[in-house]
Order: sequence, then C-alpha cells, then structure tokens
Amino acid sequence: MSPERNRRRVATLVGVVAMLFVAAIFVGAGVAGVALAGSGTALAESDPGVGQLPLTEGAAPTPTSEVALRLEPLSGVPQSSSVAQSSGVAQSSGVAQSSGVAQSSGGAQMPKEAPPKKTAKKSKKKRPFVTVSGAFALEFIYDDNIIHYSDDDLDQFSSEPNSGKFRIESADDFIVRPRLDLTFESRELTGKPFSARLRYSSWRYVENGIKNNESYSVLLKHSGFARDNFQLSLYYAPMSYLRHFLDRPPMTPGSEPSQYTRFSYASNTASLAWWKKWTNRVDTKLTLGRSARYYNRPFMENDNWEWRIGGYVAWKPHPRLKTQFEYFYSDVEARALDTVGETVETSDDGDASYERDSYDLSLTFSPKGGMLKVSSLSLSGQYQAYYFTSAKPYFEDPYHVGRKDQVYRMELSARSVKLYGPVRLESGYRYTERTSSAAFDSGDASIGEDKDYTDNRVWLGVEYPF
Repeated sequence: MSPERNRRRVATLVGVVAMLFVAAIFVGAGVAGVALAGSGTALAESDPGVGQLPLTEGAAPTPTSEVALRLEPLSGVPQSSSVAQSSGVAQSSGVAQSSGVAQSSGGAQMPKEAPPKKTAKKSKKKRPFVTVSGAFALEFIYDDNIIHYSDDDLDQFSSEPNSGKFRIESADDFIVRPRLDLTFESRELTGKPFSARLRYSSWRYVENGIKNNESYSVLLKHSGFARDNFQLSLYYAPMSYLRHFLDRPPMTPGSEPSQYTRFSYASNTASLAWWKKWTNRVDTKLTLGRSARYYNRPFMENDNWEWRIGGYVAWKPHPRLKTQFEYFYSDVEARALDTVGETVETSDDGDASYERDSYDLSLTFSPKGGMLKVSSLSLSGQYQAYYFTSAKPYFEDPYHVGRKDQVYRMELSARSVKLYGPVRLESGYRYTERTSSAAFDSGDASIGEDKDYTDNRVWLGVEYPF
C-alpha cells in the first residue's frame, strides 16, 4: 500500500475522530442540562415554599366562589325594618332611593345595569412592505480525494508528484467554505407571500489554491393557491479547475509525447418547481431544470446541455420522523466537435452525451425536546447511473462507446439546537464511490483504471441567522 493512501486513510480517521469529539461535546452538554433540570425539580419537591404561596397558620384556603358570594333577600320574603336600615335600603312604594338598588313588588332586589365601559381603539400596526433577513455560515471540511483520482493515479502521484499530470500539492486538503444568504420577503408586492433569497458560496482550499471556486444563486418563491408555492431558481458557477487531462486525439500511438492541459468548466442552471403540502404528513415537489456547462477552449467538445426532470415525495409517519424519496432523469447532449465546419458525424472528437437516472432516499429523526442538544439526525443514500450514448465507431470514441458510470453515496449528518442565541452547529460524514466500464475494457486495460475513485469527507459547520 502506497504512503499516499496510508496518509489519506490516517487523515480521514483523524477527521472522523474530530467529528465524534464534537458529538461528544453535544452529548456532554445535554447530560449536564438534564442533570441541572433534575436538581431543580428535587429542590422544588423538598421545599414547600418553592412555587406556592404560604397559608396563614390554622386557616383553610377560601374558595373563590365564597369570596364572590353576595347575600340577597329571597323573592316574596318581607324584610324587617332593621334589615332594611342596616342594608341602607329605604322601602317607600317599592322604590329604593339612596342605595341605588330597585326592588320589585315582591321585595326582591334588582341590580342596576352598569354603564358600558369605554374601550380604547387599538391602532393597526402597519405591515412593512418588505422584510430582510439572512444567515452567515462557515464550514470546515476535510476531503481525502479532492480531484477524485483513481487508485492508480494516487499511486502515480505518490511516486511522481512533479509529473505534468499533477498540478496539486496534495491529494487531500482542508477546505473553508463561507456562505452568505440574504432573504427578502413581502406580502404587499403581489398580495400573497413572496420571497427572494440571494446566496453566495465559496470554497477555499488550504494547500491547493488551484481548486478555489465560488458560486451564486437566486431562489424566488411565490405562494400558490392552497398550501403550495411556485419556485424559480438560478445558479451560476464561474470557471473552476477540475484536473489536468491528456489533450490528444483518441488512439494516438503511445510513442507520441503526452501533453497534459488544464481542464476547467463553468456551469449555468435554471429550474422551475412546484411544491405542494397535501396533508400535515405528506408533501411533494416537482422540478424541471435546464443546465449548460462550458469547458475551456482545449476541451470545448465536452460542452453540454442538460434537461432534468424529477421531484420528491416526503412522508412523516411520526411527528419526529420524516422519510423522503427523490428521483431525477437527465438527458445530456454534448457538443462533440471543436472545429468550424465539423458535424458530430465527421468530427474526430469523442461524444460525451449521456442519460442519467438518480435515486435518493433519506431518513430524518428529530429527538424530542432537542435531546442531547441535537435537533435532527439525517441518514441518506444515493445511487446514480450514467449511460453514455455515443453512436461513433468503437475505435473512434473508446472512452464513451458502451460506457456506464455508477455512483454510490452515503451520508450521515447531525444538526444542533440553538446553542448560543440563534447559533447552530452541523456536522457530517459522506462516502462516495464511482465505478466505470466501457466497450474497450479488457484484461490488460480498463477505463476504471482512470475513472474509478473513492472519496471520504467530514465537516463541521456553524450558522448564524440574523
């Protein structure tokens, strides 16, 4: 086993231990909180003066009904003069005078109606035209395979780090990812709830600055008819580095010198979605998206345009348990040419067009009362299958003819309750694996030697809403 692989595994182990350490802090804080609450309860039970008013010695509590009771003469029973005098009621022709109480002909007292109370009119608080809120998040990430190199590439990097194929300092790296959200909400603009969220995100690599990248996105939401909304999202990521690739026509003799060239791309995505809450337990979302990816000039034949359709169904079998199933289908058409006057049929470039099926299943549990300082625990699994559709002859496009890529991903994450004011923490672990096969695979050579990879990632993040 190469030293590079050993270093990656040790670094991954360190990252996992760090995540477990953070989880232990959550657990310790939760246990301390439970212990403190228990001591407070014991104090209240041992001291009768806690939480209740003291009674006068020898006195029994007086029911509220007895305090409010007023003695009145029964109808039809004459009062003596002493009673009339002591009560302050003068009986003259059945009319009470100074006491302000009228009597019926039978002698019963009739209470006088109190004048209506004047209530001050409450002024309506004017709703602002727009409200602004936001959030700042900072994630600290460790990734043990930032370029997604195969095992063969990692071995070569370990033995020949300065070859033209590699332009990185290390195969793994620590990443700092700041994110800023600004959300504008208004009910006055259209008469229904409307919001616009702007997001900026950046990835900063500690050792490999060549991988630094950033992205911008906008999400618009507008309330629909009944417990639903419509969403429009726009996403843009400027040109970012992927790796150095060999830039020469397929099937070039091995005697030709290899020339590795920077391989980068930019991405643009727009999507429309309809979200609907059918019951308190079930909600769905349907999405239609369009993406365009543009590669740097030496690799422009890989430019592609994608149509994407799918959605999810979420179900809560229990108030603290939620499961979600998501499926997306993609149809991606590549440019497959890089010279004016060429067609896909006459081009000497490969055709990287493909279709993709993506399945995602997740389970989220929310402990009662934020037990152990955790508000939610999530476990998810994803499977993607890429089917390349190149119709070129095998010897002209060996990298794509009959090719199939499969991607497996598992993720476990935890999100805390509010710890310090509105601040929350989040931590997680993700494992990704890709396998590839193509028509030219044989016992001596396989596309998997270049395309297969595994990747481990752990992270800890903090979010401050404002």
